[in-house]
Amino acid sequence: MSRVPSSKRKPSEVEFITNAEKIHELVIRSIYHNFGVKTDSQNKQWLIASDKNTIKTYVDRLISCIYAANSIYPSCREEVIERKLMWDRALGCCQTIETQYKLMKRELDIHLGLADELLRLLEHEKNLLRGIKRSDTERYKQFQ
Repeated sequence: MSRVPSSKRKPSEVEFITNAEKIHELVIRSIYHNFGVKTDSQNKQWLIASDKNTIKTYVDRLISCIYAANSIYPSCREEVIERKLMWDRALGCCQTIETQYKLMKRELDIHLGLADELLRLLEHEKNLLRGIKRSDTERYKQFQ
C-alpha cells in the first residue's frame, strides 16, 4: 500500500498529464466535428461512427491509466508491477489511437492539420511515458 494517505494525494501537474489532457481535448473536438470529413455517403458515416467509438474508448482509457499509474506510490514489488502495467496500458492506448488516426487519414481523408497535431502529441506522449518507465525502474529498483 501507499505510504501517502489517499486524502493527501493530489494529481501531479507534470507534462505527461497535461499532454494527455491536450490529446483528450483534441480527440473530443475532432469527434464532434466528424474528423473534418464531409459525410457524403452512408459508408463514410458508418466508418466515422465506428471510429468515433473506438477512439473515444481508447482516449478515455489513456487518461484513466495515466491517472491510475500516477496515483500508485509503490511500497512493495506488487505495486511497482501494477504501476508498470498501467504505464504499459497507457502506451498501448497511445499506439492504438495513433494507428486509428493513421488509418482514418488514409481511408477518410480526415482534416490533416488536426490529425497531424494529434499524431505529434501522441508521439510526444509515448516518449514521455517511456521516460517515466525508465525512471521508475531506477527509482524502485530496491523492490525488484
